[in-house]
Amino acid sequence: MFCREMVAELRQVVAKDPDFPDILIITQGSVEKSRAFFAERWPEASAVSDPRRRFYKAFGIRRGSLTQLVGPGVVLAGARAVAKGNLQGQTVGDKAQMPGLMLVQEGCIVWQHRFRHVGDQPEWEQIGKLAAVK
Repeated sequence: MFCREMVAELRQVVAKDPDFPDILIITQGSVEKSRAFFAERWPEASAVSDPRRRFYKAFGIRRGSLTQLVGPGVVLAGARAVAKGNLQGQTVGDKAQMPGLMLVQEGCIVWQHRFRHVGDQPEWEQIGKLAAVK
């Protein structure tokens, strides 16, 4: 799942760092919904539609527990998002699917962010630094 806030933050980080690694976003939305979402928010983004969640399953990204979906961390992250002016849009796909984030180089996963909950935000800048080191 890729929410508006995550897309906006990642887009800003990528724009600031010309050496940031290429991004491929896997979405649960249909091709049409994914195109519409990214056309409005990040037209240059590369995205793959995966409504059957084959990539999620292949990478071992599981569905969230109750705490990961509606626990205290999620509530706090939601409050921070609302304070920034970001509201929850329509969820597309499996609402319990946890997000995943990996750095893949030369066909190998060299780093992975394990989301503690659906509102967890990785330190996007760290990805560029990690890619430069590997």
